[in-house]
Amino acid sequence: MLGLGTGLAFPALVGSVLAEVPRLAAGAAAGSLSTAQQFASAAGVAVIGSVCFATFGSHQGHPEISRALTTVTVIHLVLMLVVTGLSILLVRRPNKRMLAPTP
Repeated sequence: MLGLGTGLAFPALVGSVLAEVPRLAAGAAAGSLSTAQQFASAAGVAVIGSVCFATFGSHQGHPEISRALTTVTVIHLVLMLVVTGLSILLVRRPNKRMLAPTP
């Protein structure tokens, strides 16, 4: 499910971010964006894994595993809601200047 959402969202996100960049800086901007995405992905896995194993503790019974996975799932859902809210706030609405025909 996460892979599907990522696959659907990232092309639009990258396109909207790079649309505002001048052509001469497009390569550097794309590289910076890709680096930031990779870093954020690795940091996210590290943080969620740390939370999972901290919740899991040294016990390896079914209740501990269930509690750890529930905790991580709740964190994921909260983060997804926060990011969705921020995405809605970042959507640019066209103004008169944007809608005016270019000469």
